Amino acid sequence: MKGILIEPGKGPVVTTLPDTLQGIEAWLGGHADQKYFSRTPAILMHSAAGREPNRIWRGEVLCGTLLCYGWGSRCFGARGGGAPACSP
Repeated sequence: MKGILIEPGKGPVVTTLPDTLQGIEAWLGGHADQKYFSRTPAILMHSAAGREPNRIWRGEVLCGTLLCYGWGSRCFGARGGGAPACSP
């Protein structure tokens, strides 16, 4: 599915991201922590263990690669394209 890849020291890039927890954790190189946006239907996934600082989110320094996924309606996946996985 499409999402936003944010690597330390680089600008955000829209790309194809893993669509399973196992794939996300393999991409991030460890346990995936989740940050939810309160007013935007999106989730930020990251794994901070031993990684360089990337961005500041609500006063917290997030380290390592960040993956951002969004959803519309009740569908999780890329906003504006791709084949999202929808809940019934």
